[in-house]
Amino acid sequence: MALIWQAAPVKQICLNRCHRLPRLSAFGTEADVDCLRYGLATGGWCVGTLLGSMLLPLVADHLHLPVMAAVAMVALIERARLARPARWGFAVPPSLLAPLVPIRR
Repeated sequence: MALIWQAAPVKQICLNRCHRLPRLSAFGTEADVDCLRYGLATGGWCVGTLLGSMLLPLVADHLHLPVMAAVAMVALIERARLARPARWGFAVPPSLLAPLVPIRR
């Protein structure tokens, strides 16, 4: 289930929505409401993004902490990347594939 979720377009839509930066009021009650609204919206899209990935540590009985650390690193890398079109496929950073690609001279 986690692999299917990682490749699903819905997951990429959630990740893209995490990148939205709305206008926030600077002062007063409007600022408090805007911050609360922004935090709830970002948190909801973050849950949608990590829904499948967070199931992996639950099933890794003795390797819970290493799997959780790996999921956290993948989440940080995904969050730092720019928004992409939503389509089926895995978002593998090219830097992870570099050691696998032979150098042609």
